[in-house]
Amino acid sequence: MFNFIKFFFVGILNTAIDFAVLNLLIITVGVGSRGELYVFFKSISFLASVANSYLFNKHWVFRKSNTAYAKESALFLAVSLVGFALNIGISSLVFFALTNWYGVSAHLAANVGALAGSAMVLLSNFNGYKFFVFKSHHEK
Repeated sequence: MFNFIKFFFVGILNTAIDFAVLNLLIITVGVGSRGELYVFFKSISFLASVANSYLFNKHWVFRKSNTAYAKESALFLAVSLVGFALNIGISSLVFFALTNWYGVSAHLAANVGALAGSAMVLLSNFNGYKFFVFKSHHEK
């Protein structure tokens, strides 16, 4: 349970990074007249948060220091790619639904979509990192 609490706080930091990068890109460039840049910007912001996630999850949440760096990195990448697909898919669906069906501003829809995507992948990422990437010897 303590690992999940630490993971949750790292998730808050990751979400802040995700939102900061996403909003910086939207404010400086815009999302396009039909939101065509949203998926690209959301991908960049997600990747920035994943880099932070790896460092904190490895060294603080799961306190893993091993010599199998290549295997661990590959597993982290695999779990993160699943999270990436879910996050981008959900956030894009919410973004396009809010802007096209409900007339919500692109900026607000981008943030609601990002929040929905982050919330939906929280448990899948935690379980993937805990049981596949940073598993301890007694969990193998």
